[in-house]
Amino acid sequence: MAKRYQPELGTDTVSNLLHIAVGTPMVFTLTGYAETYSILRRRLNGGTISKNDYNLSRTALRLDVIESLLYQFLPLETHIFLSLPIIDQHNLNSTDAAILAAYLEFTHSVGIPCVLIASDHRLLRAARAEGLPALDPETVAPDDVPAFLAAL
Repeated sequence: MAKRYQPELGTDTVSNLLHIAVGTPMVFTLTGYAETYSILRRRLNGGTISKNDYNLSRTALRLDVIESLLYQFLPLETHIFLSLPIIDQHNLNSTDAAILAAYLEFTHSVGIPCVLIASDHRLLRAARAEGLPALDPETVAPDDVPAFLAAL
């Protein structure tokens, strides 16, 4: 999500994906929200964004994710025990394993294809190994997003 609020490699792909997904249920975790917030703060602290850009990005994040009600939040706490085999099998950290467990359970419960969007290569590899389609916005061109989604 940080790519949505500050330009970097993959920003155009994320923007195109979210544009195409308008009206489609989207899920997120509160941990993902906090991580995005933290990334924006690190960029401010590192001097790569201005205080004004930080404030604008932080506000946009809150409006998009919290106040718009476009996202359903997946609880991670209930997936901790389900994540333990994922940690062993895919060598993921506990947070990524819990996120993957939550997305896998959600996908199975709704019975429709869901896509995990991330740039973390280990998380992407584990998601794909578990049968969850995954998109790395740093490697998929914005114009290729419709074909990617159509192939699901």
